Amino acid sequence: MKKIIKEDERELVVEVSSGFLKGIGVAALFFLGFPLIRFFLRNPLDQEHLVGYIGAAVTCGLSYLVAFEEARFSFDSGTRLLTWRRRRSLSKKEGSIPFSQIEQVVLESAIGNNKYYPKHRVILRTGEGALPISLSYEHDDLNQAIAERIRSRLGLSPNALVADSIQSLVERGLDLDAIRLLREKEGLSLADAKKRIAEIKNQAERKTAAQTDSSL
Repeated sequence: MKKIIKEDERELVVEVSSGFLKGIGVAALFFLGFPLIRFFLRNPLDQEHLVGYIGAAVTCGLSYLVAFEEARFSFDSGTRLLTWRRRRSLSKKEGSIPFSQIEQVVLESAIGNNKYYPKHRVILRTGEGALPISLSYEHDDLNQAIAERIRSRLGLSPNALVADSIQSLVERGLDLDAIRLLREKEGLSLADAKKRIAEIKNQAERKTAAQTDSSL
């Protein structure tokens, strides 16, 4: 789950949390701890129940380790610097990026999306690679709102979010993802979406050819 926890003239702060998975982590501790408590109270569980509790603890524990995520992204307009940190299970990463090094803010689609139940995540594209706001894809209208707010903070046009997202996908050769996103956001038919992507690719090829000719 993502949310904007602060937004003023100076700073925009976005947080990502996994409240549900925290609950799964607590459940794992319970399923593991309850048999131990019963053992120390000299009232141990029978083998069938013990196996069930251990199985539940392992299932919840693995789910927590695989999917748990917490992150915080702070966009400071005064220093024009993004500072971020992300914690996943037992690992933690953090860093800082000048606004000038963030080339694009786009939406990225999940594999298998359809226009009735689309999932996305927000991606910051820098010269050193992609930095996702969240690692997971979510069926969440807030993704687009957050991406537009971040773009405004960086001086990018919020209205060009979808166009830039599609362009980014085409540039990386992800035509099917671009078609899918175009259909989700603009409600185009499959034929019309394919036609639009073909036009975008043709424009890019003509631009590249023109740049090559001018450099000769």
